[in-house]
Amino acid sequence: MIEMNIYIDDYVTMMRLESGLTTKHLRPLQAHTRYIISTLVSTGVLYILPMVGMNPLELPREIICEGYGGVKKGRRSEREKRRKRNEAVEQLRELII
Repeated sequence: MIEMNIYIDDYVTMMRLESGLTTKHLRPLQAHTRYIISTLVSTGVLYILPMVGMNPLELPREIICEGYGGVKKGRRSEREKRRKRNEAVEQLRELII
């Protein structure tokens, strides 16, 4: 699937685009604009980034992500990384043998 990186500022502007098409010659484009924007949003093509110019140090360190084992908060620990790495090596060994 194709993803488009778009800053939240631009996303908000894009969502307001349809309401800005009010003049007589642009009014016929409202339905087309509504369809395109709703399709991009509903299919998950847009990957929304934080505001333009945000300092990475101001962004949150931890995020809540849903994985296979339920909800996990934050980064993976060294122990989890080691376990995943060992599982991958074992799977490769099984494929080779």
